[in-house]
Amino acid sequence: MSIHTSGVAAAVASALVAAGLALTTFTSTATAATPLPGPGSSQGSPPPRAPSAAPRLSASRLAQVRDRQRRISAEHTPAPKFGAASSARVQRLTVTTTDDSGLADPTGTRCLDAATGACSLRAAVQTANNRAVPVRIVLAKATYSLSSGTELLVTNPAGTSIVGVGSARSVVEGAGSRVFHETTNGPGTAGPMLYLTDLTVTAGSTPGSGGGVWVEEGNSGGTLVLDGVAISGNSAGSSSGGGGIATQENAHLYAQDTTIIGNVARSGGGLSTTWSDVDLTDVDITGNHSPASSAGDGGGWDNSYGVVAMHGGSISGNVAGDDSHYGDGGGLEDRFGSVTLSGVHVDHNTSHSADIDGRGAGIDAESDQLDVTGGTISHNHALAGPTASGGGLALYEAQASLHHVTMAGDTVDPSVSAGSGGGAIYVYANGNITQLTIDRGSSIAGANAGAVYAYALGGHADVEIDSSRLTGNAEASGNGAGDAGCGGAVCALVDGYSALNLTMSGNTVAANTSTGDGGSGGVTVWVTGESLARVHLLHSLFHLDSTGADGFGGAVGVHTDINGSRASIRSQSNTFVANQAGTPSTTGRGGAIGLESVTMFFDRSSTFAKNRSRGPESWGGAVYSEGFEASRFTGSAFTANSASASRIGHGGAVYSNDAGATFTNVTMNRNRSGEYGGGIDTSFDNARVSLVGSTLSNNVAGNGTTSGAGGGIYVGDGVLSIESSTVTGNRAAQSDNPGDPAAGGGILVADGSLGLRYSTVAGNVAPQGGGLYSSASGGAFLGSIVSANHTATGGESDCSYAVPVDRANSVGGSVLGRAGCVAGVQGTDRVTRHPRLSALADNGGPTKTLALARTSPAIGRGVLCPATDQRGRHRPPSHCDAGAFELP
Repeated sequence: MSIHTSGVAAAVASALVAAGLALTTFTSTATAATPLPGPGSSQGSPPPRAPSAAPRLSASRLAQVRDRQRRISAEHTPAPKFGAASSARVQRLTVTTTDDSGLADPTGTRCLDAATGACSLRAAVQTANNRAVPVRIVLAKATYSLSSGTELLVTNPAGTSIVGVGSARSVVEGAGSRVFHETTNGPGTAGPMLYLTDLTVTAGSTPGSGGGVWVEEGNSGGTLVLDGVAISGNSAGSSSGGGGIATQENAHLYAQDTTIIGNVARSGGGLSTTWSDVDLTDVDITGNHSPASSAGDGGGWDNSYGVVAMHGGSISGNVAGDDSHYGDGGGLEDRFGSVTLSGVHVDHNTSHSADIDGRGAGIDAESDQLDVTGGTISHNHALAGPTASGGGLALYEAQASLHHVTMAGDTVDPSVSAGSGGGAIYVYANGNITQLTIDRGSSIAGANAGAVYAYALGGHADVEIDSSRLTGNAEASGNGAGDAGCGGAVCALVDGYSALNLTMSGNTVAANTSTGDGGSGGVTVWVTGESLARVHLLHSLFHLDSTGADGFGGAVGVHTDINGSRASIRSQSNTFVANQAGTPSTTGRGGAIGLESVTMFFDRSSTFAKNRSRGPESWGGAVYSEGFEASRFTGSAFTANSASASRIGHGGAVYSNDAGATFTNVTMNRNRSGEYGGGIDTSFDNARVSLVGSTLSNNVAGNGTTSGAGGGIYVGDGVLSIESSTVTGNRAAQSDNPGDPAAGGGILVADGSLGLRYSTVAGNVAPQGGGLYSSASGGAFLGSIVSANHTATGGESDCSYAVPVDRANSVGGSVLGRAGCVAGVQGTDRVTRHPRLSALADNGGPTKTLALARTSPAIGRGVLCPATDQRGRHRPPSHCDAGAFELP
């Protein structure tokens, strides 16, 4: 055992220690370990890149867009029934030929085509336009090819319905032209209405928009209603949109039981909708793509400003871009839209690019509002080299909510760098606020590069994840700050005067991994460039999350630099079980949580069990904190955590390199470190360390090769204040080297001072100072029990001082195992090896205590009595009991 310190503490007056023992926050730049790559490190690389620019709107213009979309939603009606828009009776035309010929009389109202005198499909459509009443056109089992190379123009505002006998049997086929084109008869006229039922629209092509169907922009807008239709194998021009269908401003699109498959266009391979009211039910948009050797937006669907409701169905197997051209939104590209998806499967879509953005393989949402309930977003892949982002979903200054959504196997290119990633979800904030909510039993599994990746660059990102599962995700890309590692489940990078709010409540975060330096298996937040991050963790389970080499926080890690960035992390009622940082050959810091630089940490009522930091030398079996500010634990419980138990370890439960560390109503039991602090190790210069109402029990420091220092707690430099607390059953283990004696079975203060106030230190074991060992500058004991501590062979070993003249002073009212525990025994003190204490038990209150026997010499001995004991039970104002327990 070698006692380490991190500075020389000023002497602390014993009377002040006895009277107050208060926590004081200091500031310092001292660190305890080698800096990680990234913020504050010379190993960091240049700042990450910003994603390529997306269209931007001013705040006022965006507000106008949202207002108009609200009006569209308010005015939305179910799909209109054919003929309901007109008072006229529905008229019927039966197509009797597959020839493609127009009306013999262009203005006629009888369906007679010019070539044969039969009723062709083209003649029937023209007849319906001329009649301007509801007309139903009936097709047979046949293929109707537009051999003239001219589209079918639909202008009938009363409604034209074309009905086949099944999509596999009635086919309308383009032959060098678009198939259907809806347009008005002129300015101020009503928009056309086209109903397609039980047929296929295929092989349409056009240099413009909508290879299969184009609903042209109009003041009144057109209406397209599809039922049991296949839109397949159509294409639009290389600079246009909607290979299958394109709708423009004021249009209304309704579809059910329809398939949009195998269409091609630069924007919206299957479907392009602009400022349209879209309502889809059980529609499959599948196998569509952008043209070869072309960039692409929305391999399946491109929506701009439209108001969309999609129920059931799928967006699957679509592709945007290729290996040398960017692709955004392999399944759906949405800009400034308002989109609601319910029970939709967004699966197996791909966005491509060689070296520039390829975002949102499933969905790319730019400045839009997206709400997804149920369904899946799975096995989508963003393949864009180092800038791939959002395998399942990418948000670019957008607002999105996912409710009860299953995300599985979404990935990005594994070579992604800082500022990119998010195998499942990518969140980008620059200027406008970007918001993401995941809740109601959603799950994210099998994603890479940080399943959820939030990047705030000069913007504000709000991420809230509630009642969801994030399991089996991984980060191996090094896409944290400075190419360091990031979080397997959640990664956040906050840079350039930005802000992040991350709230996680009621989640299970399990079996996630990170292999990059400084990465955390579960959640990692990097804060640089005078930015701010607030992290709230509530009622969540973090289980079996792990890091690789030089890991930092098995479950959670927060990094800031020392140049103005700040972070705070608040944890409440969480459970951290069996997480780990580091490997047998590399350093681990914080088996559950790791914090560095200017970070404030507060935990209330969380449980930390069986977490470990590994490596030849490691820090913090459960928590590693070098936030320099203050860390506070209230009602926390630490059980069976370890820091390199068989090698050199610091802080079996907690390693703190903070200016202040406060433990209130905390339980630490059966934790272990390889050398320093079986329960707690603190090392900050002049640190203020306080234990109030807490119990340190059965913790061990040291092993067969390294002698332990401070079985319960080790303080390298600072003022240790222990009030109304119990320290029992702890041990500083002796190594095989007798020349390196272990010390401080319960407590070791290397430099600074020690204050005990109405606390019990009993049943601890060490060769030197079974109860406590101090090389500090004095301190004070008040109303405490320090007795019945032992050497490993059972001999008396209550107190040991490196410099006897620096022994603590007694303020009185204590029970001491030997007189040498204090500089001078007071008249109200009692020296005895028999304090008569019961075994550690739940005697009421938040932590276990050692009850007094009715014959204990501690009874009635106290002076300057506090109001309550460790359990919160009332004490009398005078002649209270010594130690942490007041006998009723």
